[in-house]
Amino acid sequence: MSEADPALPPLRSNGSYKAIWGSQAASALGTGIADVAYPLLIFAVSHSPVATGVTATVVELARQVGQLASVGWIDRVRRRLLVITCQAVRAVCMCASALVAWQHIGGVVPLIAIAGIGGLAGAPVGSSMMALLLEAVRGPQLEQAIAQDEARRHGARIAATGVGGLLFGLERAVPFLASGLSFLLSAAGVCFVGTDASGSGRRGGKVEERRSAPGEVKAALRWFRGEPDRTLLIACLALLNFSFGGLETFVIVAARTDAASAAEVGLALMLISIGGLSGALLANMILRRFGRPLSVYAPLWGGAALLATLAFAPDFLALGLIGAGIAFLVPPANVVIVTSVFGAVPPELGGRVISLASLLGSGLGIAGPAAAGAMFAVLGQEAALPLTIPAILTAAAVTVIPRVRATALGADREADERPAQRRDLDQQL
Repeated sequence: MSEADPALPPLRSNGSYKAIWGSQAASALGTGIADVAYPLLIFAVSHSPVATGVTATVVELARQVGQLASVGWIDRVRRRLLVITCQAVRAVCMCASALVAWQHIGGVVPLIAIAGIGGLAGAPVGSSMMALLLEAVRGPQLEQAIAQDEARRHGARIAATGVGGLLFGLERAVPFLASGLSFLLSAAGVCFVGTDASGSGRRGGKVEERRSAPGEVKAALRWFRGEPDRTLLIACLALLNFSFGGLETFVIVAARTDAASAAEVGLALMLISIGGLSGALLANMILRRFGRPLSVYAPLWGGAALLATLAFAPDFLALGLIGAGIAFLVPPANVVIVTSVFGAVPPELGGRVISLASLLGSGLGIAGPAAAGAMFAVLGQEAALPLTIPAILTAAAVTVIPRVRATALGADREADERPAQRRDLDQQL
């Protein structure tokens, strides 16, 4: 793990970073509340595990389509304006969902359609936020910033899962209104971000040529061709996302099938978020204490083993505790791998490359919720066992394939940084 540069001011003094962090927290809160409310509402209306899983998959598919569609232009527009616009559209979708839930209009189909539109509108937000983060935070502090971003994400999920289940128990429309308010707060927060460049603007004294949308895509694809090891790592992570992508859907369906109340489901999901937050808060310490190899291998193998034990969980509490164990293991590995992949992205390609990397890495993840729901309908809780297979394949690839292992652990990035550090030292001397 790289040491912080004493010449750089601490992250807490970086106003743009704090604004990005706050805006991301509000956005994650709104997304988390919606992700809890939609499955609960769909299951309450349809009583179908398949419909519940399909809804989550439709949202994820819409996000993937939005990611793909945004690649050609995301670096050509002002990122703050893009985030504000997208969050406003998502807030409107949440108000529409609240109206449908309150008036019991149309059953499942309108809810799935509105959820899909909201997912489509939210697709560029994450990539734009990450691109702004890469502009606001410089190299040596990037790993620390990403670790804090993990803590923010899980902290927001804790609040979202608990609040989402509680509000749904009060009135079905209320969690959607709360989600819409969170998106509006996120849009307001991004107004305070100082960095607001676009890929067609000036970067480091260089004005980049303005290309057509296909040219923008080709420029991003050239980066992937020049980084085959990182591309292979992203492909391996797609398998992992298939397994873990259905975790919350599996827990919701398994708990509700066992007659757990909405509040009990919210508690189980909150335990998962607490596990994730604990892992994120301890990520930097775990990396310093145990090093990168153990911080990557333990989550991959341990997470796969815990996922299999969901097949034998007796109640909602056991489901939540096992999920919490999985969530605790993931953040340190995420910090290492995300820093390794995104730390090598040139600023002028930030939005495009991050969008494509997210699309590739989560490509199979969109099928996770639907697969979890469909397999549960056929196998019951034993569906957790086949869901574990992709996670095992990912752990084996990262452990056994040398190029994937080196890239996942950031060894190649460190090797590239050392000569540059020596040149800077020689120039100073």
